[in-house]
This record gives sequence, C-alpha cells and structure tokens, in this order.
Amino acid sequence: MKRKNHRRGAGVLLALIIAAAAALTGCAGKPTSQSLAKTASEKMGEIKSASLEETLVMDASIGAEGMSVDLKLNMGISGDVIVDPYTAHLKMKMDLEAMGQSETVKSEVYAERDGDKLVTYTTDDGSNWVRSEEAMSEAALTGMLNFDLYNLIADGTVEAVLAEETQTIGDKEVYVLTLEMKGEQLEEAMASSVSAAGDAGALFKDVDLTGVTAPTTVYIDKKSGYPVRLEMDMSGLGATLLSSAMGMSGEDYSMDVREFTVRVDLSAFNTIDQIAIPDQARSAKEGADQDLLEGLTDVPTAPETDVKEETTDEGYTDEMKTGDRAELTMGDSHAVITKPEGFDELRYSDDYASADVYDNGAMTDIFYYLFENTTMDQYLDFTDASYMREDADYSNVKEGEIQSGTIGGHEAKWKKTSFDYSNLAFIKYEICMQAGGNNILSVEITCTNDAGTEQWFDEKALLENVLSHIEIK
Repeated sequence: MKRKNHRRGAGVLLALIIAAAAALTGCAGKPTSQSLAKTASEKMGEIKSASLEETLVMDASIGAEGMSVDLKLNMGISGDVIVDPYTAHLKMKMDLEAMGQSETVKSEVYAERDGDKLVTYTTDDGSNWVRSEEAMSEAALTGMLNFDLYNLIADGTVEAVLAEETQTIGDKEVYVLTLEMKGEQLEEAMASSVSAAGDAGALFKDVDLTGVTAPTTVYIDKKSGYPVRLEMDMSGLGATLLSSAMGMSGEDYSMDVREFTVRVDLSAFNTIDQIAIPDQARSAKEGADQDLLEGLTDVPTAPETDVKEETTDEGYTDEMKTGDRAELTMGDSHAVITKPEGFDELRYSDDYASADVYDNGAMTDIFYYLFENTTMDQYLDFTDASYMREDADYSNVKEGEIQSGTIGGHEAKWKKTSFDYSNLAFIKYEICMQAGGNNILSVEITCTNDAGTEQWFDEKALLENVLSHIEIK
C-alpha cells in the first residue's frame, strides 16, 4: 500500500454494514425454525433502535501477469442506529495487508435522513469532516432495514434447521438456526445496500450471484425473540463481489478467496432515544465520496494510461494526469519529477506521483510523495519492519541500517528492507530528502520478483537513475 492519505467516504462502509444487517430486520409449545423466525420477523418489524457490531474477515490471493499477491482484510464496525427518522452513528477500523505492506484505516460516520435524501458525515481524523448526500426514494430508505430473512424462513421460502441444543452468547441463551442463503436472496440484500450506498454501492449493482450460496447461522434470543447474531460464510461469492468492487475482469486476473466471513451482533434494542450529530460534522463541506476498498486495487497490473480521479484529504476531486514530467507542490515544497530511464509514464497529482516498469515477470514500482511538517528522521521512524517478524506470512526479513549520503545529486537518507511474502521476493528502498521548510520528499522504490531470487538488478544504477530525475526547488 502506498502512503496516500485518502478520505474514505461512507458509501461502501454503509454498504458492507447494511448488506449484513439488513438480513437481521424485519411461541407456545416446542419451537420450530419457522415459529422462531416468525417471532423474530415481528420483533424486527417493530424495532425502533439498536446497537450493532460487525466484523468482516477476508483472506484472498490475486494473480496477474504471472504474479500472485495476498490480500488480508480485517474490519470491525460498531455503532447505533435509529430506524425512524433514520439516524446512525458508526465507527470503523480496517486493517489491510497487500503486497507486503500494511495499512490501518479508521473512520467515523454519522448518517441521517433528510426528506428523500440520505446525508452522511465522515471523518478519518476526528476533526476534518466531509458531507455527502444521495437522493433516495421512500422504498430505498425503508428498504435499508426491511430485507426480512426471517419472514422468508417463516413462510418456508428459505429452509432453516433448528439445532437441538441452545447455545450461550454473553448472558443470553440462544436458539441456533442454520441455512443457505441463495443468490437471489443475496441480490435482494445487496440491492438495499446499493440504494443506501449511492455511487459507491453501485460497485455491486451488476454483480451476478446466480447459483451461489452463503452458509448462514442465525442466533435468536430464547427470552426476547430478537435475533442477536448472524454469521455468514461468503467465501463462495467473495471472488465475485471483490472482483466487482475492484473493477476486475476474469480475463486479466485470477482470484482465490480462502476466507470471507461476516458476523453481525445486535443489542440494546429500543434503548437509543437520540443520536446527536456534532455541529462540526454538520458544518462540513460537500465532498466527493471515496471508495473504501480503493487500497485493494494496488495489485500487479498493466501500467495505466487513462486519466482518472483521486480524492484528497480535503475532500475535493483531483484529476490524475499522465506524462513524462510532474510538478509536485505542497506548502513551501516544490519538486519536479521527470520519468526515469526505462520506466513507463508518470501518473501524478499535485503532491504525489508514481511510475513502474515490468521486465520478464519482475516489477519495479516508484512512489513519490511530499510530506508537510515532517523531518527525514520522523519519516524513517515509520519504516520499522518489526511487524514482519511477528507475522508468519513474512520470511527472510532483512532490515538495513539508516544511511545518509548523496544519491543522484541529492543529500538524502534511506533504508533498505528485503523480505519474502506470498511466494514473492521484495526489496524496498525508503528514501527521503529535504524539500523546503520543514517538508520532505519521500521516494519509495519497491522491487518484486519470484521468492528466492537473488538480487536481480544493479542497486546503485537504480537509485542513481531514479533520484537524478528529481529537481527540488
């Protein structure tokens, strides 16, 4: 993952929540799966508010152009929802690993209904908020919480098996129902999510789930009749959903999803009277929605040449450009990057640029970024590779000492780290130099080849080539 501080919008976050939580909306004698589901459906049909906690875990591999990259995602979401008028407060933490690098993303979201619109307020730092809104029909707004899995079980449309023994969740004794959600039922749940998520949810609009199933387990509180937990194994459709989210075609990529599970816990039914949206959030300016899964798209692929859009921390849309020369500016810093010899054209915005080259299965990727109010030592403090040694997926980790000197005509500090990850060998250089005031320009160079390959390039020539094509003004 590259050090881009993207503003994560609420769209896909809400889509992931609602896709799972929607399935949770909506007895004298020995209970049956149908009688329990009927009670749960009635309960959820009258619900006023609830708290939710969701976890999503994914472990997958993506292959492209003879290379394979592991993707690991662990996301936790918690918050409160009021049904009418629809209001929500959600917090999210996502840990993502890809191509030997890791990133943690945190977001906080408030959402509310405003007439026929859903308005969301999002922050990833607790102070800078972005506002977005989507026009929504009455059916779409109510549909976010009304996909009634339990009614389908109650009327026999979906067959569920009631376990002979109850289980315990916290201090609750629960009945356990197991079933298989079919593609058409999943599509109905996703349709509600797409409506709720606006443009971001449209990522899943054309997903074909025909013939797929998702083993599902539902836990119903024996005393209250409320459904308190749903667990879904989505590994069978994970490749389809992830490919759609990333805009990938089967001809260009192969994908193996080893794990894709979702768990949603509901509690505190009808105890939340109000969700107060902070004035600071309400005063936020309109911003472009950002795909939460954007970081997942940094996998091996052919060099892009089309102009595309990126969203900055300030929430405005910034056009990505391509060419042989890029001018980067941030505060007092100004750097001119020209394309190094042998690399494909630059892709750049105001404060970062990238370039890469593929050669017989080996890849070299460069990422340039301007950091404001950061020293070289502060930057290199964040390059610690100790987490790799604690993760069994990494091997042959070798972390060099921080060095300083002249490279390509620039006084710089740098560190070299090498490791194996997902059957690939990585050699990474993290370089920084002063760029005006208390700002720096960082240059990350990542070289990738098959695991076990001896160093396959001339280190000095590579570093000289890259840094000699940088001008600091």
